[in-house]
Amino acid sequence: MRIAVFGADGYLGFPLSLCLLGRGHEVIAVDNGVTARRAACTGAPSVPADPGPLEQRLGGTGATVVEADVRDQERVRQLLQDVDVVVHLAQQRSAPYSMLSPEHALETVSDNLDSTMAVLFACRETGTRLVKLGSMGEYGTPSVPIPEGEWTLELGGRTARLWFPRSPGSFYHASKVCDSVYLRFACQCYGLTCIDVQQGPVVGVNTAELRERNACTRVYYDDVWGTVVHRFCAQASAGHPLTVYGRGGQTRGFLSLADSTWATATACEQIMDLPAGAYMEINQIAWTRSVRQLAEEVAALARERGCPAALSHVPNPREGCELEEHFYEVEAAVLRNWGLVAEEPQQVLGETLDYMLAHSRELRASVLAPRHTFRDGGDTCRDGHG
Repeated sequence: MRIAVFGADGYLGFPLSLCLLGRGHEVIAVDNGVTARRAACTGAPSVPADPGPLEQRLGGTGATVVEADVRDQERVRQLLQDVDVVVHLAQQRSAPYSMLSPEHALETVSDNLDSTMAVLFACRETGTRLVKLGSMGEYGTPSVPIPEGEWTLELGGRTARLWFPRSPGSFYHASKVCDSVYLRFACQCYGLTCIDVQQGPVVGVNTAELRERNACTRVYYDDVWGTVVHRFCAQASAGHPLTVYGRGGQTRGFLSLADSTWATATACEQIMDLPAGAYMEINQIAWTRSVRQLAEEVAALARERGCPAALSHVPNPREGCELEEHFYEVEAAVLRNWGLVAEEPQQVLGETLDYMLAHSRELRASVLAPRHTFRDGGDTCRDGHG
């Protein structure tokens, strides 16, 4: 198949491109470097600091590398000519970034919705099928299990199949809810075919394809761009206390980078079997942990490696926007039916910790502790559109 990956230079996009190429697909890798510029604006370093140009990193693979702004509807329409599937990852992806200031919130919402609308209408014209990366954060933390797609409601003696309610915890997550609403409607109205991937936080630094090429992807570890696991592993590697937000009972569904790459590539193949107009939601997680459990597991692994790792409970920068103790259960039957054999959490955590230890001299101490809160905002640095 001919598959376009929008956001191909990102943490997920680069290994996904390699995975698709390894499966024999033709890949058009599209990016414009905006995430790296935004991260630099907030003082967030990655490990490695500069993995190199995307064209160089995909050299010799046969991928076509294109620099483009995916909010440009005409450009996107051109890119999707004769493309079977597009994977849309090209959005502002950080919840904390969206909460830094009113300007950052508006930038997040406008950029994310503009890009989705451009992709949506281009797919309508070209017939390209869409795999869209959403977020489990769209659902919040309801006190009932989260289904895949619709659920059954009984009320007043009647039964209905309804879309599961959303409860976003940031402007970023609210933009993803809007994405889902628009895509669901577009499938109904225009006959688009879409798999909407509601994905939990992704953990880890390696996939089989990255190892084979001795390559790496961009891994952030600060409080704005880094996931909680990467932050904990960097803190342990640098001898910094592992900063647990509040009581640490916040629970999420996680999966490894390798599992995310496998599952998204599989979705690109499975979508070709769906009928025109189908809208399918899948919950892309492999295992659940609380923040406190993750900190304890990383600390234990760090001590096994001779690192003195201590936990430090700090005031929750997301106070008022998330519960610190809650029920959390997610249905994720589709990935099991597709045959996912998930990597073990301990293996992924240990490999990530070893990676951070190997790069410990590159870690920037000034970004290891929380710097921003959701309610108060932060400085108002602006990258502008790119």
